[in-house]
This record gives sequence, structure tokens and C-alpha cells, in this order.
Amino acid sequence: MSAEIFDNKVVLKDSSLVSKLYEKGFGKIEENMLELSLVEALYLLERDSITIKENDKILTPGDLLERVDEDEFML
Repeated sequence: MSAEIFDNKVVLKDSSLVSKLYEKGFGKIEENMLELSLVEALYLLERDSITIKENDKILTPGDLLERVDEDEFML
């Protein structure tokens, strides 16, 4: 259930989790991986559905929230 963050996109490679989350409406499939927005990733992180790593550091919801642009929360 571990994901990695690159260029403010969170990427999951676990094929079973990719399918499960995509079927629930999360992210988009790119080259057999699931790419999540920061808001989607923050939601899943808060629910303990995923962990997110950056350079071997596990990110907290606070770490991720610092990267989210305020406009991303607007509907």
C-alpha cells in the first residue's frame, strides 16, 4: 500500500491496489500505474489506505498538505 511522490503527483504501482482504487474512482491509469492528485492522495493517506514515500521518507498528512495548492480544494 505504499506510493511514491514525483512532481506533486502520487504514483501507486501495486497492481491489485491500482485496480481497487481506480474502480472506486480514484486517479488515472498511466503505464500500468495509478496516478493520484495530491488531494486524492491526502484523502487516502488520512484514511490510512496508503502510505507515501519520498526519498525513503514516509510523508505525514501535514507534509502532503503543505504541497496542496488551495485551488485544488475548490470544486
